[in-house]
Amino acid sequence: MKLTQARLDTLRNTTEDEQRKIQELEDKKRAIEAEIAEAQNGIARLRETLQHLNEVLEEKNKHVDQGKKMHTKAAKILDQALKEIDLKVP
Repeated sequence: MKLTQARLDTLRNTTEDEQRKIQELEDKKRAIEAEIAEAQNGIARLRETLQHLNEVLEEKNKHVDQGKKMHTKAAKILDQALKEIDLKVP
């Protein structure tokens, strides 16, 4: 009877230890899941920011391209004006 009780006590202790370990693992799992969710939210915010920056860059590139076109057009007009001046000046 004592041997059976000792085995039963050992099994109870083992069960309690295992339950405690399971609880600790579940707590760690929840903490890791929370960290993952936070990281995913951060990634989503970074993607939104990157998308916005890409849109701004695209808009700026349009302005630069327009500036280049205007510069080219102005240079052609200036060249034409200089040619006309050269023709009129003896």
